[in-house]
Amino acid sequence: MDATAVTQKITGLKERVGDISQPLSEAGDELLQYFGPEVFNAQGIAGEAWRDLAPTTQKARERHWGYYVQPSGEGPARRILVWTGRLMAGFKKEVATMSLRIFNDVEYAKYHQYDYPTRRILALTKDVLATVRTKVRDYLIKV
Repeated sequence: MDATAVTQKITGLKERVGDISQPLSEAGDELLQYFGPEVFNAQGIAGEAWRDLAPTTQKARERHWGYYVQPSGEGPARRILVWTGRLMAGFKKEVATMSLRIFNDVEYAKYHQYDYPTRRILALTKDVLATVRTKVRDYLIKV
């Protein structure tokens, strides 16, 4: 039995395992699409629907008070957490050799993630983990 091919695979795997940034970046691209448009269109994450807008927020939107004096990015903008579209478009990724970070750099994103847990915009769900796992597995199989 010729072990050359197996040895080459193992050597390639050893060299690449130290840097899995390529599959992490690919997974990050998919997750940006998920956390941005998909979560906002579904109006919730991981099967958890977002809490309805408070009556005061609905009134402010209708009368264009405060923050809602800004033009809406989508007509009447009846969707929760969508007015200008900045929050939905604010997701970014950071990739290093062995890590992937998805975050939202819009200043008020932190309030929706932490202060209003009934309107989370990010979550480490089984589907999110499966996306990363699949990309890394497929990458390692090619080695």
